[in-house]
Amino acid sequence: MSTKQVYFIGIAGIGMSALAQHAIQMGFEVFGYDRNANDQTSMLEAMGASITYEIDDVSLIDQLNSTSVVVRTSAVPLDHLHCRHAVSLNIRVIKRAELLAQFLKDFKAIAVAGTHGKTSTSSFLAHFLKMAHLNFSAFLGGVSAEFGSNYFNSGTDYAVVEADEFDRSFLTLTPEISLITNIEVDHLDCYADLSDLENAFLQFQSQTLKQCVVHESLSDRFRGFRYGLSDRSHYQILTSTASLDFSAYLLKTPKAVYAIQSNTTGLHNALNAVAAFAVAAQFTEETKLIEAFQTLPTIQRRFNVVVDSNAGLYIDDYAHHPSELAALHSFAK
Repeated sequence: MSTKQVYFIGIAGIGMSALAQHAIQMGFEVFGYDRNANDQTSMLEAMGASITYEIDDVSLIDQLNSTSVVVRTSAVPLDHLHCRHAVSLNIRVIKRAELLAQFLKDFKAIAVAGTHGKTSTSSFLAHFLKMAHLNFSAFLGGVSAEFGSNYFNSGTDYAVVEADEFDRSFLTLTPEISLITNIEVDHLDCYADLSDLENAFLQFQSQTLKQCVVHESLSDRFRGFRYGLSDRSHYQILTSTASLDFSAYLLKTPKAVYAIQSNTTGLHNALNAVAAFAVAAQFTEETKLIEAFQTLPTIQRRFNVVVDSNAGLYIDDYAHHPSELAALHSFAK
C-alpha cells in the first residue's frame, strides 16, 4: 500500500485491533475511534496509536493526508460521522476485508472459514505452526493465551486468517490453503437462504490456490481432504476409542493412526484441533505435530471460568448461534 496512515473506525474490535497491530509493526501511523477503551486500545496506545473515544471528535481524521485510508467494518455504515468527514476531505474509505486482503499480499494465506469454530480452529492452527517452527503471522478473532494477543508475528511466509462470510467479506481473499469447518444457516441479512450461503462458500473455495480441508458434513461439491468421525474422512477421529470427554482418542490420517492426548475436552474442541492439524500437516511432517495436542491454547471468551467460588460459578463464552448454544449447553453438562 502506498499510504502510511490508517484510521480505524471501531479500533477496539477484535478484528480491527489485529490489523491495527500489524499496521504499526509495518511502520504505519495508526489512528482510530471507538466508543469505549479496552485491553486492545490500551495495547495499541502503548504501541503508538492515537485513539479518540468521542463520536464528535474528528480531529485525528484532520491529521490524515490525501493518501491515507479510513477503515470500517461492514457494521459501520457509510453515513457514520467519521466516514462522512473523511469523504469530505477526499480521503478513501474502505472495508476491513479490503485492508486485510491488501496486507495478505505479502503472505501465503491460510484461511479458516465456517459458521462455527473459526477462532478456536485458527488459534489451534497457529499453535501447530508455531510448534513446527514455521515463519508466519496470525490474525485471530480472539485473544489466544499462547500469544497473549489476537495477533502474532514470527515471519512473513504464511498468514493464518479467519475468513468471515458476513457481507461476503471472505470473497476478497485468495488463500493458499482454505479450511471450512461447517456451513449452517446464518447471516440471512446478507444471504437469501442456505443455498445462497453454500454457493458463496463454494466461490470462496474456488479462489483457493492449492489444498482445501473441509468438514465431512459438507456436500460432495466441496473438494479437498475431509475430517470428522466417519469412514469418509481422511482425518478421522475413531470414536470407539475416545474417552468420554474426548481428551484422548485415536486419530486416523492418510499416513498412520496416532494416539492423541489433548489438554482440551469436548467433541467440538477435538474436531477443531483435528481440522487445524490436517492443515498444518500440509506444511510439515505430521509426526512433529502430535505432541502439540497436549498444549493447545485457551482462547478468551471460549468457556473461560471467570469466577469459581463457594458463592457460584461464572463462565464466559461467546456462543450465540443456536447450534453453538446447543453445543455449549451439552459441553457444560
